[in-house]
Amino acid sequence: MTTHACRGSSAAKGLQVNACATKFYHERCGGAVPWEIYGDAVIVPDADFAPPHMRDLCL
Repeated sequence: MTTHACRGSSAAKGLQVNACATKFYHERCGGAVPWEIYGDAVIVPDADFAPPHMRDLCL
C-alpha cells in the first residue's frame, strides 16, 4: 500500500481522522507506520498506482 502524507493540510482543512481506514492501513502494514489517515479514503491495489520499487513494501 502506498500513501501520500500531507499532515499539515489535513488539519487546515478540518478533516477528521478516518478511524476505519487508519485501522485497516495499520493492520495491513503491521504497525510500521505511525500516522493516521484523514478524510475519505479509497483502497486500490498497489499495482495500479505505486511505483514498481514500492509495490511490495506492505504485503
